[in-house]
This record gives sequence, C-alpha cells and structure tokens, in this order.
Amino acid sequence: MNIHQSILTEAKMYDVELGNGATYKYTLSPNRAGLAIRGNGDISFKGGGAMEEQSKLDLKLFRVWMKASKAVVENIQKDIESHKISNENFIILELLYSKGPHPVQKISEILSIPSGSITYVVDKSEKKGLVERQPNPNDRRASNVVLTDEGRALFDKIFPKHVATISQNLSFISNDEKEQLIDVLKKIGMGAQNLDK
Repeated sequence: MNIHQSILTEAKMYDVELGNGATYKYTLSPNRAGLAIRGNGDISFKGGGAMEEQSKLDLKLFRVWMKASKAVVENIQKDIESHKISNENFIILELLYSKGPHPVQKISEILSIPSGSITYVVDKSEKKGLVERQPNPNDRRASNVVLTDEGRALFDKIFPKHVATISQNLSFISNDEKEQLIDVLKKIGMGAQNLDK
C-alpha cells in the first residue's frame, strides 16, 4: 500500500475476486492518516474444501497486511504532521532532498500523482521559500524544481528523525526478515500490476 499515491475524498465499496471462487467485500475510506480499510464480513464462496481454505488464508493475509500497514502509516503520518508540513509537501520535498532537482512531470511519474496536483503543491512550497524553479539544461521548455537553501536546511533538521521513526516501526523484525519481506512484496506488487494485462 502506498500512502502517498492515492487520495480519496469519500468512502467506496469494493468487491474483491480472490481468484479461487471467493469474493470479499470491503470499504476503503479516507482518514487523517491516509486510507482506512474495513471488511464488511461478507465473504461468499462458490466452492468448498481446499478452495475455501485457500480463500480463508488469502483473506487472513490481506487483513493482517492492511492492519499492519495502517498502524505503520499512522505513526509515520504523525511524524510528518509534527513538522507542520502536509503529507503532499513532505513527499515532494523528500524526493528533491534525496534525489536532487526534478521537472514537475518526472515528479508526477515517480509519485504517481497527477501533474496538476504536483504543480499546486510546488507552487505552495515555492511561496514558502522551500523550493524554486530553475531552467532545465536539457529542455528549454521545461524547468526543474529545486530545494532552496531554506528547504535543504529544513530537511537537514527533520529528515534524520523521520528515518528514525521508520526504523523504529520496522525494528520488530530482523534484517533477514526485512530482505525476505522486500522480495515478497515486490513479487506481490509486480503480479498485481500485471493482472489486467
């Protein structure tokens, strides 16, 4: 789940086909930490036996995954809010801080956020003196968004605490487990992205 990539303004109902004859109904709704998920307890099975057991296991994994993600996301969001910076501002500033200058379109592609929304957030950050636009040496028609000295000084101060918060939330598993989890989540993510292809 990516807390930075999708913004909902109202609750929506979804039916998830689990791929083995089962359907799970759930509600996805916005909250202060990003997205909240609530299962409606309405699960239907077209088959039984091993198929039903597989569905129950998949559902259990899904629920545990979403609950764990929600807990971590809320803690990270609290850290961001403690710096009096909106979530959207933070992720763009963090990208520029970590990866250097980027044009708006590239920021949009990396964060999977519409370029119009990126432009709006960049404009607000520019008014606060945290970023500025500079000519793109590779494209005269475009400009790069760059951290100002003030923006860099701000992140020099707050970013170490942000990283420490993330590390604290992931401290309950070993490094080997983290490597395994990275591989597993990559496999799930790549598989899910290719389902409609």
